[in-house]
Amino acid sequence: MVLASSLLLYTSLCAFGIPVNGFVHLESNAARRASLSYYGRRVKQALPSVSSDGSITYVGKTIESFKLADVYWLESCISADRNHSTNDAFNITELVQRLSFHRPTASYLLGYSTTDTKDNAPFRSKRFQYIAKVLAVGNTPEELLDDIRTTNLACAHWRICYDKFEPMQPKVSSTMLMCAIGRILPGEPILQYDVLSLDDSPIVEYVIVETSKKLYFVERYVESHDNQEATYDMSITHFRKMWPRRPFQYSGAISLDLAIVITDILTDLLHLQNTSDKKIRLLDPTCGSGTFLALAATSWLELGQTIEMIGVDSNPKCARGTVANLMKTFSIENDSLSFDDTNKEWMITFPIKDQLIQSTATILAADSTQLLKKSMKPFDCAVMNLPWNRNTFEFKGANHVKEFANDATTNTQMMESVATVLKTKAPIVVVSADSNDNDSGNQTLFDAETCLNDLGFTILGCVSVPPKGFDLPMSNKKSNHVSIKKLKGSSHCSILIALAP
Repeated sequence: MVLASSLLLYTSLCAFGIPVNGFVHLESNAARRASLSYYGRRVKQALPSVSSDGSITYVGKTIESFKLADVYWLESCISADRNHSTNDAFNITELVQRLSFHRPTASYLLGYSTTDTKDNAPFRSKRFQYIAKVLAVGNTPEELLDDIRTTNLACAHWRICYDKFEPMQPKVSSTMLMCAIGRILPGEPILQYDVLSLDDSPIVEYVIVETSKKLYFVERYVESHDNQEATYDMSITHFRKMWPRRPFQYSGAISLDLAIVITDILTDLLHLQNTSDKKIRLLDPTCGSGTFLALAATSWLELGQTIEMIGVDSNPKCARGTVANLMKTFSIENDSLSFDDTNKEWMITFPIKDQLIQSTATILAADSTQLLKKSMKPFDCAVMNLPWNRNTFEFKGANHVKEFANDATTNTQMMESVATVLKTKAPIVVVSADSNDNDSGNQTLFDAETCLNDLGFTILGCVSVPPKGFDLPMSNKKSNHVSIKKLKGSSHCSILIALAP
């Protein structure tokens, strides 16, 4: 994003009609005069900044994370569906558009349109560099300026910056366009970036967004944070510090950043509010070291939600490790832990004083394909990180194809078992290895999406981590070194979100 002080100064001076010398331009002087002659017209008529069909459009630029770009988009789709309260789950991925992709930072420009003036942007601010309301759109600089002139802009003080996602053809001069818009805008430009308000009026932040097809003129959206959200953010920050120090480390543990997003998606799907009178039952049939269970407890207990979590793992070492991790993370004393040696079952009671109903976590060292035999009550939601089969391929030698088939059968049986203990329309998030990872040449035999479809689940969305077809560019030194192999897709996985039949 272009935020150079000299460029802002130049724009500000042009806004006042002050001639500026000493700035270097790519265009000729004749072209500059012609541009300013066209761009220099003032606002003649004030019209509402809403499209002809009455819709309002928001855009958001995701934070720099090449691995989670598609997950942020899917999370926004889930949040938009929650705002609309639509029953058409099959169109959920059409609610938020991927307008453009900034390859150097692997950031999406997402767009969301609504006709409800009370409807906010479905973007979590912590996942976005900025969120903004679209004021004007154009296929060319001239069209953008014409659209701005018909928009009712009322601000006493403003700043403007430029964000290029993909270059437009023919080439657009960011300097000239910023100057032209500066001449149109009412009010006074402010140069100091550390000043948030002046004369008791806020400073409006404008951004010009360039994509390969369109130019957007947007106003940055300042989202208010309530005390509950601030407390939640503090809890997650504390969790980030504590979880890497957990006593039991597991090599197959999921990425913490990804696990946080998945937990927030479940929160949206469950419509969790301050509903401590209702107990939410969560199932993790492949709990590993307990990452999802610990995050759910951190997030939902902070919301005042009463929870009952069940974690299952066929490896007794993982089950014991999950218990140790939960007790360490939440400072739980031994008198809050009970153990059933017959069923290999641990129960932890969370010491929450204000809850009328106790929140608990039960960890079982058991076979997740046989959940019905445990006589479990129906669950409100589930999350599972399926085995990726990579250790099988590495250690089973020539029989790895047969072992893959066995693991795929086990995963299918596990999914069937989970389906029998979920409530109708209960949300589930499944993390699995990419079923057809062409980049790495490895093709597993289990396809989670096909399996859930066969079981009658409603698929809300499925994305890859990192996004398919995207790899960070290698330096010349690495790309020319014969001993360095590009292991593309070695960590590709799929994130699938569905509703139980």
